[in-house]
Amino acid sequence: MKKFVAILMALIMVLAVSSAALAAETFQLTITGIKDHTYEVYQIYTGDVAEEGDTLVLSNVKYGKNHYPVNGKTSDPVPDSELRNLMNSQDPAAYFNTQIKGEAYATVNPDGTKTSEEIQVAAGYYMIMDVTEELPDGQTKSTTILKVAENTTVVSKHATISSTKKVDDKNDSTTDEDEVAWQDSADYDIGDDVPFQLTVTLPSTLATYDTYKLTFHDKQGAGFDAPKNFKVYIQRGNDKLFDLTAEADYVVSNSCTKPDTCEYSGCTFTVTVKDVKSIYTNNVPFQDGDVLIVEYTAKLNDTANVGRAGNENSMYVCHPDGHTPKDTVTVLTYELMVNKIDGTTKDALKGAGFTLQKWNEEEEKWQDVGEEKVGGDITSFTWSGIDGGKYKLVETTTPDGYNTIADIEFVINATHKDIWLADGNYALEDVIAKDPSDTTVVFADKNAEGLLDGKLEGNIENHKGVVLPETGAKGTVVLIGCSSLAVIMAAVFMITRKKMSVYED
Repeated sequence: MKKFVAILMALIMVLAVSSAALAAETFQLTITGIKDHTYEVYQIYTGDVAEEGDTLVLSNVKYGKNHYPVNGKTSDPVPDSELRNLMNSQDPAAYFNTQIKGEAYATVNPDGTKTSEEIQVAAGYYMIMDVTEELPDGQTKSTTILKVAENTTVVSKHATISSTKKVDDKNDSTTDEDEVAWQDSADYDIGDDVPFQLTVTLPSTLATYDTYKLTFHDKQGAGFDAPKNFKVYIQRGNDKLFDLTAEADYVVSNSCTKPDTCEYSGCTFTVTVKDVKSIYTNNVPFQDGDVLIVEYTAKLNDTANVGRAGNENSMYVCHPDGHTPKDTVTVLTYELMVNKIDGTTKDALKGAGFTLQKWNEEEEKWQDVGEEKVGGDITSFTWSGIDGGKYKLVETTTPDGYNTIADIEFVINATHKDIWLADGNYALEDVIAKDPSDTTVVFADKNAEGLLDGKLEGNIENHKGVVLPETGAKGTVVLIGCSSLAVIMAAVFMITRKKMSVYED
């Protein structure tokens, strides 16, 4: 807009000083970069081309075809006061957008197939408005005001608006509670509050709109409770500019009405920011690159998918010109099952009880994962809905006549590879620890196809009488899986998952 104000200043100067007026003529206006877009050109002012030093300006400015006062007409002289008022306007494009009258002076690229087009125009000021009905995803419309005092080429720059959804991945065993890692996938315990973040990068053309309403459409998986703990704010780089106020600035709703600008439908809830433009102030105006962020949490509940299926959450944003593509994140949770067997006969062994513990790095101690699992006839013990991390299996009740096994430490280690699959399936892969001298613990997957699917199973042997530990080991126990995976002695298997997200067209 500074450039436009400078143009107006030059125009006003022409009204006050004598200039070398040039012959009235028409010029070629070339608009490039117009593929998939249609534009209407509106004539605001006309005038005579004059030279002011090395600059071409307009003198004898008159109203154009598409802009004139209520009681005036095209070709009436423009008062000096109107031009001076425009100099003080922060948004001339928005002003003219409300003032234009009649049919467009010209229509450019009506079928959207051209990459550039030339039209002949009289000397003057013109507004070029994007009137594309169906924009490519993530693009917005733009409005340009320019002076034509010679043959002129303008490059159409399609402003874009983009959005992302992320989930914060925390591992109690390795990370501090305050550390944040926004990414496309995460794993959590059932019962955890999972943090989500929705981000939209605002279009560079925000100033050209009268108002700018944004609606985040969020679709949660069935494995999550209703969202809560909302925070909405505008950020520039690493600096927070504004905290938005619920109800006054934004509204959260369980209703999911589809705006006319969106082709998608169906969501769990919406967050509507009534007018992004109104949040800014004269002291803190909008800058290209500013982002609007929504954060919330949702509890992973007992209906969550365990293992490979994952729990998807998707989001898209509806804006005045259309919508952004959907973005999807995935939250996984795991299952561990151990079978108690006699070390000699390999038969199921009753009378045992186990407590699963997880290492908490922040508190530097082991913490029980629920209560002890114990029972007279129970021979298989299952922990479902557990997070990645460092675990210890403790035999807290030993069958009569058998030795208590040494504690078993193992790791469910999450590696986020963010690989996209069209079919929505998620896989896990096993990775052998680098140090083969570590205590041997092998968990094999329950999937009959031999794929690791996040449901881990192994056998725990108990022996009667006295059993000495093997040389060099501190109480080695091998958990043998039910799948076709080989048991590798003297190695620790870290159960690792590939996180996959689904791009929904």
